[in-house]
Amino acid sequence: MAKIGVKISGDIALVHAAGRITLDEGSSNLRESLRGLIEEGKNKIVLNLSKVKFMDSSGFGALVECYTSARKHGGDLRIASPSFKVIDILSLTKMDKIIKSYNSENEAIKSFAK
Repeated sequence: MAKIGVKISGDIALVHAAGRITLDEGSSNLRESLRGLIEEGKNKIVLNLSKVKFMDSSGFGALVECYTSARKHGGDLRIASPSFKVIDILSLTKMDKIIKSYNSENEAIKSFAK
């Protein structure tokens, strides 16, 4: 089961996901959490995936949906500390060219200042 935690730091929402993000376990939790933040005007989002063990196409779909929504609302979604499996998914789908990922949460946060 995926666990989602949210912390607000200034105008950036820090979202920590842990566990498995799959159709059965967590993609809807992630989608609802990120959608809620965007609806509240928190459209600069850093999604820390360091503790995500596995993500299927449903989880990936949630990432793409939330990235698109954040962009439509003038913000962005940045990925922090992705696992090698998540990096592979982003690379295979060429989404690594669109959704920016960073080695650490601090790097992702600082990228919004640029």
